[in-house]
Amino acid sequence: MKTIKLKSIFALILFSILTFGLASIATSAGTNISSNGFEDSFPKTAGGYVVWQGKAGNDWEIFLYNANNGFGPVQITDNDYGDVNPETDGRYVTWASGAAPYGEIFLYDIATSTTIRITDNAQYDHDPKIVDGVVVWVSHSEGVDKMYGPGDIMLYNAAYGSYENISQQIDPNNEHDDYAFRFDGERIQWVQNTSGDMPNYVYDPITDSWGQVLN
Repeated sequence: MKTIKLKSIFALILFSILTFGLASIATSAGTNISSNGFEDSFPKTAGGYVVWQGKAGNDWEIFLYNANNGFGPVQITDNDYGDVNPETDGRYVTWASGAAPYGEIFLYDIATSTTIRITDNAQYDHDPKIVDGVVVWVSHSEGVDKMYGPGDIMLYNAAYGSYENISQQIDPNNEHDDYAFRFDGERIQWVQNTSGDMPNYVYDPITDSWGQVLN
């Protein structure tokens, strides 16, 4: 009797493992969330949302998919210039746009389906990153012969609608190129090109403090 019971228990366990394994394989196959006739690239995800850029028509547009409920995709841009490099924190979507005359940064509120233009200037604004409603990007001035001049690291806080040039404290006259930043939601680290030297600086938005990263 014990042998029969043990065999039954073993068979039940084996059946459960096989069933779970097959389900996992089926799940790992994924879901096609962008079935269309054009190129989709550079997907990013956070908070159950997926964003990417799609070559809809003659330029790139930004798309959003809600993996929490399977809603979408929704095309959140529709214009005559390229919208690229989308990022999301699960509440907002930000991207760089080829809006004339240079690149500009936009922000989309997922809950309200509203878009605001964060930048509107003669700078080349690009490569935005977002964490908890805080957007960070690089802003390059126009240089000589249509080449880009030194860059600044910029910050926009969606909660307050406030802007800050965070590299200005280190380089008040924008004499050096500040670029290649990293942002983890707590600190922003970037590289400054100073006549061949490449020092790294870090900024803490919470304490509003700057410092140099020593190698």
